[in-house]
Amino acid sequence: MNLIKYITTAAAGLFCVGLLSIGVYADEPDIIPDITEKTTKQFVEETTVPDVSEASDVTTVSVDIDSIISTDILEDPKTETTLPEENMDGWQLKDNRWFYYNDGVPISGIVEIDGKFYLFAPNGALKTGWQTVNSIRTYFDYKTHQPVYGWISYMGNVYYNDEHYGKLTGMQDIDDNTYIFTDTGIMHTGFIKYQGYIYYCNENGIVIKGDDRYTPIGIAGTSYIISPSGKVHTGWQSINGLRVYFDTETAEPVYGWISYHGKYYYTDAEIGKYTGEHYIYNHPYRFDESGIL
Repeated sequence: MNLIKYITTAAAGLFCVGLLSIGVYADEPDIIPDITEKTTKQFVEETTVPDVSEASDVTTVSVDIDSIISTDILEDPKTETTLPEENMDGWQLKDNRWFYYNDGVPISGIVEIDGKFYLFAPNGALKTGWQTVNSIRTYFDYKTHQPVYGWISYMGNVYYNDEHYGKLTGMQDIDDNTYIFTDTGIMHTGFIKYQGYIYYCNENGIVIKGDDRYTPIGIAGTSYIISPSGKVHTGWQSINGLRVYFDTETAEPVYGWISYHGKYYYTDAEIGKYTGEHYIYNHPYRFDESGIL
């Protein structure tokens, strides 16, 4: 009986407690579970990476990085290569100057190369134009670099370069003609006084020569007496029946009053040297038979 009473009392207590709990929870707001945290936890739990030390289905591939070649790389890989030694023999252009190497060393002096002769400075640079080789002045062409022999036109002047003697100076016979060159080798034209005598060189530089009969030779409208060797006669000369005076320095005929050896004479282009009585500028003058006033 007492047992039944205890059970009944306990049941009544439990029922009261239940009613109290229902009342409390009915007044509180609904609590939304943290889905994100739970979902993240579930994702982490589902994607847990297995320990690679344990047996699994993952296959490990070993790759040699050096063996990978990218087609996007256009430059050559930076590897050390040994280039063949450059052959320095022959012609080499350095700093706009030409050199010729033999056994790797630049040559100097005058050297025959492939049948042609060239001149190189002591430092090996090719030299052109007028150069002195073995005490001989000779000319090397600017384009072909070869020595040029014969007639040379240079800076508006004409020269002659001989294969054996180099640049000619003075009076020279070339191909059966006579020429006169200055000390620097320039060919003369016109009247030139050489070693005390007057010569005439035409436009081609050829010395004009007369004959043994002293036949007058016309030059620029004036008649001259020229010897077979080319010497132009100066001073008083008889030409075409006239006595005419030619300047001893220029070979030009002189007309008008002339002072010669302390004496006075008068000449013109029509009469020549005056003799006898003549009016000159409306004044009378008397000359003797030799033309002396």
